Amino acid sequence: LHLDPDVGVVRADQGQMEQLLINLATNARDAMPAGGRVHVRTANCNIADVSSAPPHILAGDYVSLSVTDEGEGMSADIRSRVFEPFFTTKPQDRGLGLGLSMVHDIVTESGGFITVDSESGRGSTFTVLLSRLATGTMTAPAEAAVAGGTPSRQIRAHR
Repeated sequence: LHLDPDVGVVRADQGQMEQLLINLATNARDAMPAGGRVHVRTANCNIADVSSAPPHILAGDYVSLSVTDEGEGMSADIRSRVFEPFFTTKPQDRGLGLGLSMVHDIVTESGGFITVDSESGRGSTFTVLLSRLATGTMTAPAEAAVAGGTPSRQIRAHR
């Protein structure tokens, strides 16, 4: 774990963020049949120059969550399909191909972005970017409900 102690606050559903992290960690583990390490990192980041960012990412302040494995990596063809529902490279009895699709949906529903960096034989890094809130104030679920909010809560990215 490489967790920034000063990581910002994001607005996201805690249960969905837990599911996202479980899916990414499980995927990383499965990518390393001979063993290896999984690295989980959190950090604050700012994207000011979108010309050097992937095309769909907007400028702004983000909290970054990345999961890196030392596994087999992916070819460009697999990488281009990795978030498709029911797409999997695993044997039929080992998965349905929904884990990364669910991760993509959670990130999108949270107003964030996800990228994958991988090459065959080099491992993979999945990076989630969620908008960092300007305030560090936590909102309790009951307060959000009274204020007409959703069940989503502001959570620290590393919890």
